[in-house]
Amino acid sequence: MSYKIDIDFAVFSNPYFLKVMDLSAWGNIGEQPAAIEITLPGYESCITRSFDKCKTNILNSILLGINCAGECGEVEKLTLPDGIYKIKVIGSPSKYFKEYYYLKTDMYDMEVDKIYIDNISSKNKENLINTLSEMEFLMKGAEAHLRFDDINTAGAQFQKAQEMVEDLKNCKSCNKK
Repeated sequence: MSYKIDIDFAVFSNPYFLKVMDLSAWGNIGEQPAAIEITLPGYESCITRSFDKCKTNILNSILLGINCAGECGEVEKLTLPDGIYKIKVIGSPSKYFKEYYYLKTDMYDMEVDKIYIDNISSKNKENLINTLSEMEFLMKGAEAHLRFDDINTAGAQFQKAQEMVEDLKNCKSCNKK
């Protein structure tokens, strides 16, 4: 008797970790090995690791091998870059797989939080509010484009929102107290 095979997963993150929760129905390939391929933002090639079925697979900069090249002695965990991650979970045989794009925004969100905190008491916030609204619109647009597999537009919108955050962070004449 064969059972339905449906590979599925959910992705969560924080600044240091990418968590991939297996939600798959592995059917008659449940005893076979599985792998995960992750392409980080700005990278051309994927990083391949074994994938633990029916568990949450937690990846950090050390496990993804992005801390340093060559011999580097003691290694500390680094924040994972924000941007679009391509994640593919592959069963065995490899004709069973699911590919998913995930927009990681943890560091971006923290920078936006700091802008709110630094400007909450400002007297004239109209320009800031307009900029923050435009940034939110760009982020919602990036997420929408990602859901419809328009990866390039999603990436461009996220990059524009990141540039706006940097402009606000570096602004000396912004609406400060």
